[in-house]
Amino acid sequence: MCGILGFWFPTEIDNDYFSSIFNSMSKRLSHRGPDNFGKWHDPAFGINFAHQRLSILDLSSSGNQPMKSQNGRYIITFNGEIYNHLQLRKSLEDENLTHSEWNGKSDTETLLACIEAYGLEIAVKKLVGMFAFAVWDRKLKQLYLVRDRFGEKPLFWGLLNSKTNLKNNSIFKGDLPILFFASELSILKELPEVNLEVDPESQASFLNYGYIPEPLSIYKNIHKLPANTIYKFSSNSEGFFSNKEPERIKYWDFVHLLDDKYTSSEEAIINLEYGLERSIKDQSISDVPMGVFLSGGIDSSLITSIFQEQNSRPIKSFSIGFKDSGLGEKYFDESEYSSSIANYLGTDHTQIQLEAKDFLNIIPNISSVYSEPFADPSQLPTYILSKITRDTGVKVALSGDGGDELFGGYNRHWIAPRLMRLAKYLPNNFKNIISSINYSSILKNDGLNLDKYQKLVRAINSSESVESIYKSLISQWPHVSEFTSLKNIPKIDFLNLNCVSETLLINDLLFYLPSDILTKVDRASMAVGLETRSPFLDHRLASMALRIPLEMKINSKFTQVTSKWILRKILEKKLPKKLINRKKVGFSVPIAKWLKGPLRNWADNLLMEEDLYDNSYLNKNKIEKIWQDHLNSRYDHSLRLWTILMWKSWLNSN
Repeated sequence: MCGILGFWFPTEIDNDYFSSIFNSMSKRLSHRGPDNFGKWHDPAFGINFAHQRLSILDLSSSGNQPMKSQNGRYIITFNGEIYNHLQLRKSLEDENLTHSEWNGKSDTETLLACIEAYGLEIAVKKLVGMFAFAVWDRKLKQLYLVRDRFGEKPLFWGLLNSKTNLKNNSIFKGDLPILFFASELSILKELPEVNLEVDPESQASFLNYGYIPEPLSIYKNIHKLPANTIYKFSSNSEGFFSNKEPERIKYWDFVHLLDDKYTSSEEAIINLEYGLERSIKDQSISDVPMGVFLSGGIDSSLITSIFQEQNSRPIKSFSIGFKDSGLGEKYFDESEYSSSIANYLGTDHTQIQLEAKDFLNIIPNISSVYSEPFADPSQLPTYILSKITRDTGVKVALSGDGGDELFGGYNRHWIAPRLMRLAKYLPNNFKNIISSINYSSILKNDGLNLDKYQKLVRAINSSESVESIYKSLISQWPHVSEFTSLKNIPKIDFLNLNCVSETLLINDLLFYLPSDILTKVDRASMAVGLETRSPFLDHRLASMALRIPLEMKINSKFTQVTSKWILRKILEKKLPKKLINRKKVGFSVPIAKWLKGPLRNWADNLLMEEDLYDNSYLNKNKIEKIWQDHLNSRYDHSLRLWTILMWKSWLNSN
């Protein structure tokens, strides 16, 4: 796992000055790759690549980057892992498609050989892995930016222009735009006289969702490369793409798989179990110590079980728990379950019990981990779990990310269809009655349940379409304009299918998974130099999951709903049922009650700072009111408040 960076400028520069700044930019990414730094420069075309390496495969210098292909045509700076690279090497050798002996054992060298042999687009389709990389074709004078199918690895890109972003700059001369790409936006802080303007639409999206969905970034004219995409920038006669839009290529089409369902549950279970075993085995390739995150839920328990089966020695597993101080920690504490599963499987288990004060030291600086605003409260335990894991010497950890989105693990996957059916029989005045009991004292003492109840009420009021329900369930507010003057939230590319539940699953894969879940895990883990791998996101396994009928994922009988049914059936072969069948909790913290207790002073100080409301479009009176309503337990505003607090925290560090 690594950090990558590049610039392409069509004009003369002060090379010595830029080289110094380029080095400083790369150091901004050193947490992503502390083991080696490398850079490459083509002065004839203004191409500059840098690479910060976290050595996982081939720890020798032969794996260092940027790397040149065997024939010298391609230069690459690569972030990620290609899990099938040994199989790809064998195929290249069997077909006599390599020009010489291999220099080393890295997957980057394998990838370059595939690009040489097949061309970039065909090569990318052959990859099983997670990746974000840039390739310069020295023959055709073309630059390619590539991102993996699900968006596990980040890649930002944009145009810096002397008329807008760069002022009084002594490095770049002329008016032509400068193209850059990087793993994180933080590198731009090292660029002298850079003027980065917050995009109001991105800010509105952040305040609404708690994250900034791709392809947006927090800054104008700077974007995230969408998942499952290749961007190609071609040169003009001056050696630059001349401000034209890149050619965009989607290289994996999975929608057709939804029409080719398994007809037998036995066949589906057998194929899925084989797919999981293959994915975990492939993702176990490493020249450094590995471990697994074990929360005690279905996804992580299944991965841990198979990973331990494939190893003769106890694998290292990691989890965190919460000391109960009477502030709701007990509800979120899954350590009893993870410990029981670890004992049953015989893993080498590390478990740390935490309390609110353990988070106080990291909260003021957590926004710096994400380089743009991010406000999923589970970012806190994710960061601490990653740090604990890395501190033991482990460099790679398997996680269960993707299981909920592929197999129907979220409540909205089964609640939404019922809401739509219910709404057909509810008159509008009945919906209003439901809304009026938002302040019911029945749920005031449990912040988590109250927040879910509030979202449920909003969803009922939005139940005229599956798209409106989905947007209601993933939004923090019914309307962002309630507390801000920002109006425009960019529309998400919602994909409508015939089945309501499947529609929600697919949109979670396309929208929520890359922009929230994978962003959270990548930034938190890479901040401490830990690589995380997600066996469920092997696209071969995901292809199987997409063919599984909904009733094998969400098994519903009368009032009883069993989510991830097919995963449970596989897990029953490996664990006692008493360790499997329990209520889903979710990996988070009791933020609602902590904001009233140990985090109150910190939150109060941030919310009272006047510059929070200067040029931020936020309504001070309304935010003060929701803060007081939350403190007085009139309403659970914890997620909304956390979003505003993370916005302010990001402003302070940027």
